[in-house]
Amino acid sequence: MENRPTIRDLEDNDLLKIANDLFEEYSRNFEDSDIDADSIFHSIKDIGDKNGYAYAKHLEEDYGAYDIDSIIVEALDSISWDLYSAQKKKEKEWVRENNITPLYKVGDIVSYKRGKNSIHEIDYEYAKYRINTDKENTKAIVNFEDVIEDSHV
Repeated sequence: MENRPTIRDLEDNDLLKIANDLFEEYSRNFEDSDIDADSIFHSIKDIGDKNGYAYAKHLEEDYGAYDIDSIIVEALDSISWDLYSAQKKKEKEWVRENNITPLYKVGDIVSYKRGKNSIHEIDYEYAKYRINTDKENTKAIVNFEDVIEDSHV
């Protein structure tokens, strides 16, 4: 089984779709700044998951974009959410393709890197546990592969 997909595991076609969709939605705003879908794609590929300002600066310095205003920065800021959404989709596919079923049940005491406590809820779609913490009304969201049963209970 491969490791759980992260944003770094997104493929060029995923990044290109994000760039094309963004450009399509904001093309009127981008046309005066010499920004196109290709430069957005390469900027995502070059610097990864950043905020809108970082993308704007990178497009300006490395791709000759200019007259970048707050509307463009705000549009570029949405890349982070789009990357997150694409990664979550890949993660969901990974769980399904690998037929992953979390081993433990609600109420089991488990250990994870921040301690040990009982499982409050299970997210089968993404193979994650919500684990109670010592803080009131706070749960830790932990990948199934990062949890082990606590045998000292």
